[in-house]
Amino acid sequence: MSLIDSHCHLDSKEFDADRDAVIQRALDAGVDTMVAIGTGDGPPDLQAGIRLAERHDFMYATVGVCPQDAGKASEQTWVEMAPLTPTRR
Repeated sequence: MSLIDSHCHLDSKEFDADRDAVIQRALDAGVDTMVAIGTGDGPPDLQAGIRLAERHDFMYATVGVCPQDAGKASEQTWVEMAPLTPTRR
């Protein structure tokens, strides 16, 4: 069986001290794919999940703004997000 963590916030500050160990514990427990939501501390860091996914071949990333952080988003947030998201056809 394949285990996927489909919504992990490994970019959060609370993991700064032991992020690699947390990831390793998940792998050791049988999780073989992770999706880093990558919202960082809100809109200021849209690439937080991307940076994690670039370091780990078993990790994918999403880019977006959590609903609770929508009030922090500015027009610049959407401008910066556009090139990070694929175009749907």
